[in-house]
Amino acid sequence: MGNGKSKFGILKFLLGLTILTSIGSFLYSNRKILESSEMLSQKPKVFNNIENRFVDVKRIRITVPEGAFNINRRETGWQMYERSEYPVSSEKINEFAAQIAKLEKGEIAAQSPQQFDELGVGEPMEFGFGTIIELFDAQDQLINATHIGRNGNNLFVRKLGEQEIYYAIGSLGAIESISDWLDYKVFKFKSDDIVSNSVHITGFKEFEIKRNSANVFEIDGKSNDKINNAASAILNSKMIDVTKISRITNTPVLKEKITLKTDDEIEISVINQFSKHWLVIKNQSKNNDLIDTKTNDWAYAIDDASFTMLMNYKSKLFE
Repeated sequence: MGNGKSKFGILKFLLGLTILTSIGSFLYSNRKILESSEMLSQKPKVFNNIENRFVDVKRIRITVPEGAFNINRRETGWQMYERSEYPVSSEKINEFAAQIAKLEKGEIAAQSPQQFDELGVGEPMEFGFGTIIELFDAQDQLINATHIGRNGNNLFVRKLGEQEIYYAIGSLGAIESISDWLDYKVFKFKSDDIVSNSVHITGFKEFEIKRNSANVFEIDGKSNDKINNAASAILNSKMIDVTKISRITNTPVLKEKITLKTDDEIEISVINQFSKHWLVIKNQSKNNDLIDTKTNDWAYAIDDASFTMLMNYKSKLFE
């Protein structure tokens, strides 16, 4: 009897072990199938392994038909060589690094050099259509060089020196202009911080916009949306370029003196020179919590729409 029970127990144990082994083998096989399926579904990256190597990138060169510009990694951050080492936006660099790390090659779109310009991956020369991204390491050795083309809503890529053009899967923000990269974070105060704004337009009378007890901006007791918007319009200007402040020497066409709730004063001049509209910003209080210290050395170009808005806001307040 005892031997029978013992043998039965051993059989149960072996049966259980066989079942567990089968289950384990089944799960292992399924896992391998899933892993193989995932590997097959993964598409090749445009910038191979750059998510692990971007820390090694020390220079980015962007070449477009208008020329090339270089973004260099310095101890203090990324800087634009073609703008006398002006700071590049850290947010833009982070966005760029994240986007190229995710960019994948899709299907082949074309293989004919005749279609390079059509798909935006041609040589970036005069009357050409194309952008080249080149990444260099600390020894200035090339890590990656890729043509990037935009055609409608489609993004195309072509490795430098090769003919195959691929659809790109992913997104890539604007990179083609120096302006796309620069750090324009200058004003640290907001509209709510403004108490008054003294305005002088060349050939026009000087006037002051003040915040009243109802927290609304007015001129000589008169208030409306135009006046309210004009008080802080300068904060909404779109900056598009920079230059050394010493180069801007023309007479201002518009001057503002903004007084804040802290009694600090900010002087801003709008000057037309080099076929652009420039903001020259002076922090009279030297309070760096209000204005970035970059403004001590740099003037900021604003686009035509911003200039028109500023001039119209101010000159039409009394109409």
